[in-house]
Amino acid sequence: MGVLLFLLTTSKYPFELPQDIKSAQDVFKNIKNGRMRPFPDEMSAGCRACILGMLRLDPKKRTTLKELKANPWLAAQARMHAVSIGRLENVMFRALPGPPQLREPPPAPVDRDRPASPPRRMCGCLPPRSKGHIEHAGTC
Repeated sequence: MGVLLFLLTTSKYPFELPQDIKSAQDVFKNIKNGRMRPFPDEMSAGCRACILGMLRLDPKKRTTLKELKANPWLAAQARMHAVSIGRLENVMFRALPGPPQLREPPPAPVDRDRPASPPRRMCGCLPPRSKGHIEHAGTC
């Protein structure tokens, strides 16, 4: 998640250092050694701290989801986004409403003067495995 947040806020990958990337192995060395691209000057200290917490080398010291939920910078960003889209009641980690439930279309009108025809198979052949049925590439 830290890589994704870095990418979303800077439009660059954190472990791709332009001066020394020649192959994927170089990127993996940077990840293993914790060598990152510098943060942009305009990035807030709260955002930097949030990203650095998620990208710690030692997995036991990384920011947990519970800690992320309580992160003041992330909560403030979620509040600002919620206000901007007019959904302040759905702030950070609460369930957002699902898609609207679609109603089934009303049934087609029935012509009561005409007898109902029996259901047909798409290919129009005899039912499968009945006498006279030939297996073919149709939809039966």
